[in-house]
Parts: sequence; C-alpha cells; structure tokens
Amino acid sequence: MQLFAKGQSNDPEDAEWASFRRGTIHNPFIDPQEIEAARRELPPDIFDQEYRGIPADDGGNPFGIKAIADCFNPAMVMRDRQPYVFGVDLASKHDYTWIIGMNRQGQVVVSERFQFDWPTTKKRILEVCGRTPTLVDETGVGDPVVADLIAERGNFEGFRFSATSKQMLMVGLRNDIQLGQIQFDDQRLKDELDMFCYEFKEGRVIFSAPEGLHDDGVCALALCRQLVRQGPARGALRAGDIITRPRRLRS
Repeated sequence: MQLFAKGQSNDPEDAEWASFRRGTIHNPFIDPQEIEAARRELPPDIFDQEYRGIPADDGGNPFGIKAIADCFNPAMVMRDRQPYVFGVDLASKHDYTWIIGMNRQGQVVVSERFQFDWPTTKKRILEVCGRTPTLVDETGVGDPVVADLIAERGNFEGFRFSATSKQMLMVGLRNDIQLGQIQFDDQRLKDELDMFCYEFKEGRVIFSAPEGLHDDGVCALALCRQLVRQGPARGALRAGDIITRPRRLRS
C-alpha cells in the first residue's frame, strides 16, 4: 500500500515512482463467468480487492476494524440480562470452548471461555445454556458431544463447519457487525475479531484466525447470530452443511 501510494503521489520526492492498477477483471485468460460468480458471492470490498486490485482499508479483516470498535462498548448497560440464544464453539486440542449468549437486543450478556475435559465441558454447557435455544459446533470431535447434549435436552442444535458453511456464517456475522446489530463488552472477543482475517485461495474465501491464534469467540458469536437470523422457534436449521436432528418431545 505504501509503495503504491508513492506512485500515485504528486510529491516531488516521489517523482521517480509510478504505480498502476490492473485487476483480474481485465485478465483475458480468466473466464468471465468465474468473475461474475465471484461478484455475486463475495462481499463487495473483498471482490474489489481480489478482482479489481483495490486494496481494502482494513486489509484482510472481513468485519471492518471501525465497525468492530463501534460494536464494542466496555461501559455497556445491559437492557435485558436474559439470554435469547446461545452459540457454542467447542474446543479442539489447543483451543477453547467459548459460550456466548445474546439477548433480544443483540447484546452479548454471557461470554465464557474455558478448557475442560469433555464430561466437564458438557456439564458446564448444560448449566450455562439451560433450556435456551443453542447452536453448537459439532465439527470433528464435537459430533458426539452435541449428540449427548441433544439427547439430554431438546434445545440444542448442531452446526458442522466446512469451507462453504463457515463462509456463509462469517458473511452473516460481518453484515450484522457492519450494521451495528451487535453490542459487546468483552475485550478478549474484540481482540479475536480484530485479528480475524480471510485468505483468497483457488477462487474461494477462507475465513480463519491467523496461524497460532484463536477464533473460538468469533465462531461462537457467529453461531449465536445465525440462530437469531433463523429464528430459534423454527427448530432445526436447514442450510448448507448444517446438521439437523429431531427435537425430543417434552411431556
């Protein structure tokens, strides 16, 4: 970005510099149908950066640093402390289980992160989430955990992450953040959102934390927002790689 700016500058000190922008959309060897498919599927600023050669102000952060800052409020006054939905990202070997609960106003009223063994993890999830609608990551090691939670209570649903389903989830979270529909006061969550990034690889956007960092809170928040968008009263979700199971009837 700095070198490109030198080439665009009118400063006499930069007179020997020149820079040009020629995006992928002008490449005659790229199938126009691929470009149009990307235009439909990608957020506008990501398309501009990857196909039109216009760098985004926030680099590789898909949410927008300013938008994240606008949603972060350390002095947040909770209008309603009762969670409306929960999102849970389960720990793998080196990560954290993170539980996020949100009220009807879009405020994060529960944000709990821990590393326990699986029996203790399941017990804590049941204690925190109670019978509130909850969407849980069931990718990999999470599958039997979610199965046990569903067998215990009927308010749990599973979500399986893949490249496609995670992109859908993060694009939805991005829209909610940029529209200011979320408010939170957890600095750890802000740090994860700030560090979150995307990589454009083989025509696909891959959302993740940088190597060596975590995105557990981001995923839990995204699961929470997904359940808000779908409507917790609608029962099992039915899009992409989301796994659905019948709810157990209560007598």
